[in-house]
Amino acid sequence: MSENVGSGTGSSLPSIPRPTPAVSRRKNATGNRSDIGWKHGIDVQGNGKKVKCNYCSKTISREIYRFKHNLAGTKDIGYKPPSYHELRETQLKKTVNNVDEMLTEFKVEWKRTGCSIMSDGWTDKKRRSIFVKMLEDAVEFVGEENVVQIVTDNAANYKAAGERMMETRKSLYWTPCAAHCIDLILEDFEKKLKGKDLVRPGATRFATAYLTLTCLHDNKGPLMTMFTSADWKTTKVASTPEGIRVQNMALDSRLWKNIVICLKTAAPLIIVLRLVDSNEKPAMGFIFEGMRNAKETIRTNFGCVKKSYEPIWEIIDGRWESQLHRPLHAAAYYLNPHYHYEPNFMVDDADIKIDLYSCLKKLVPNQEERKKVGLQLPDFHYARGLFGNETAKSSRKTMLPAEWWDFYGDSCPELKKFTIRVLSLTCSSSGCEHNWSAFKMVHTKRRNRLHQKKMNDLVYVMYNLKLKGKQIRKTQELEFDAVHSDDEWITEDVNENIAESVEHSHLPTNDNTNDDPNSNEFAIPSMNSNEFNMGEGEEEDEHVNDDEDFVGRVEPEAERNDVSDEDGEDDDVDAMEDEDIGGFEF
Repeated sequence: MSENVGSGTGSSLPSIPRPTPAVSRRKNATGNRSDIGWKHGIDVQGNGKKVKCNYCSKTISREIYRFKHNLAGTKDIGYKPPSYHELRETQLKKTVNNVDEMLTEFKVEWKRTGCSIMSDGWTDKKRRSIFVKMLEDAVEFVGEENVVQIVTDNAANYKAAGERMMETRKSLYWTPCAAHCIDLILEDFEKKLKGKDLVRPGATRFATAYLTLTCLHDNKGPLMTMFTSADWKTTKVASTPEGIRVQNMALDSRLWKNIVICLKTAAPLIIVLRLVDSNEKPAMGFIFEGMRNAKETIRTNFGCVKKSYEPIWEIIDGRWESQLHRPLHAAAYYLNPHYHYEPNFMVDDADIKIDLYSCLKKLVPNQEERKKVGLQLPDFHYARGLFGNETAKSSRKTMLPAEWWDFYGDSCPELKKFTIRVLSLTCSSSGCEHNWSAFKMVHTKRRNRLHQKKMNDLVYVMYNLKLKGKQIRKTQELEFDAVHSDDEWITEDVNENIAESVEHSHLPTNDNTNDDPNSNEFAIPSMNSNEFNMGEGEEEDEHVNDDEDFVGRVEPEAERNDVSDEDGEDDDVDAMEDEDIGGFEF
C-alpha cells in the first residue's frame, strides 16, 4: 500500500510488477543453449567463451563454433574466395599458362600434320578491315613452315586477302570454305531454278531450310488429315484468311511435288555438307569424290533425264569450278587409299595429276625431295612393298587416310611426309564460328569495357578448355552405339530422316506417266555405306556427327535425254507432267 501524496488523501493503488529480463533468442546466448554442439561440451565460464569437450576433456576457446570444428576434426578457417583483383589478374594468368602447357603436345604435331588457319573477317573501331594483318599474325604464331592452307569464306575481300597471302608466302594455299560454298549452291537453287518462296536458304544457316522441308514431307499425311478434320474446321484460325491460305497450300498436290523435287536436288549436297562441316575428322581426302557422287546421285534421282538434272549440274559446276575446287582437293583424292585402288578411280584424268604435282611443287620446295616423291608415287599406285601388305589392303577403308599412311608409308618417307600433310587438312572454316559462343559470353553490349588482351585471354581459355572437355568425353567408353549430335545445323536423327523420307518419297502420279514403277522414285546414297567411312572403332563426339555414315558410291547409269513410248510420244520418267525441274508452282 502506498499513499497518494499529491492528492492529500489516503488511497490504495495496485502494485505494478517489475519486468523480467528477456531471454536472448540467439541459440548460443546464456540461457538459450539450443545449438546442437552443447550436447557434447560444457560451458566452462558460463558465458559461452570456452567449451570443454565431453570426450577428450580439451577446452576450446572462442565459443561453440570452434568447438564443433574440433568435434568434426576440421579446421575452422573456411574457404576464402579469391578477390576480384585475384580473379582477373592472378588466376587468369595462371589459367592461361596452364592452357599453354596443355597445348604443347598439339604444337609438336604441327610440323608433321601441317595446320589450317580458319578465320572470319574482323574490323577495327573505324570499320577498317584488319583481316590481312590477323592472318599474318596467325601465320607468324604458328610458323610459316607449319601452315599448309588458310580457309575463309568466299567473299571478294576474303579472296583478295587469300591471294595476297599466297603471293607473299609461296608455300601455303588459300582455300575457300567448302561449307559456305555448298550453302551458296543451295541458295543458287532458289534463285536460278524459278523458285517462288518455297525455300530461302540464304536466310538460314546452311541446309536448315531443306531440313525443314524434310520435316514437312515426313508429316505430309498427318498435316493433310489435320486440315480435313472436323476439329480444324471448328477452330478460330480455320476461318481467317491466313488459315484458309495455309489450308489450301497444304492440300495442294503441287506443294508436295515441289518439296520432293527440292529434296531430290538438295539431299545429296546436304550429305556432302555434313562431311565437310565435321570438325573432328579431316575431310580433304573425301570432298572431291563426295561432290562427284552427289552429282551422280542427283542424276539418278531424276531418272537420268538430261533436261531435268542438267540445270542443277550447271549450278554445282559453276560454284565448284570457279570458287571451291583447289589443287589440294584433287591431290588428296589421288592420295586417299579409300579411292585409289577402286575400279572406277580416275587414274587417267590429267587434271588430277596436274593438281597433284602443283601441290607437290608448292608444299615441297626442295627439288631433290620432290624428285624422291615422284619416284615413290609408283610404289603407292601399284601397291608395292608395305602398300601391298594384306593388313594394309584390308584397312584401306577402315582407317583414317592419314593414319593409314603413317602406318604403311614407311618405305616412302618423303611421299609419306607430303601425303600426311595433305590428308590431315580440313575443308571448312565453320569450326571457328563455334568460337563466337565463347566470345559472346565474355563481350556483350552491356559488358564491353574489358581490355583487349584480357578479353582475348578469356576467350582463349574458355574455348580451349571446351575443346579439351570434348576430347575427354570422346575417349570415354560409351554404352550406346551412337551419340546424338548437338551441332548447330544438323543432327544424326535429322540426317536419318532425310534418308528415310527421300528413299520412301513418290511424286504425285497423273494420267501422262509411263508404266515404269520406279518413275516416281528417287534415291540418295545409303546412310550406312562405308564409302565415306573415315575410320571404324572410334567413338563419336557429341558435337560432331560420325563420318562413317556418309554417302555410298552411285554407279553412273546410261545417260538419256528422254524416254519414248511405243507411240513415239515422250513421257517424263519422273512423272512431272513434262515440267522442267525449275518449275516450282503454287
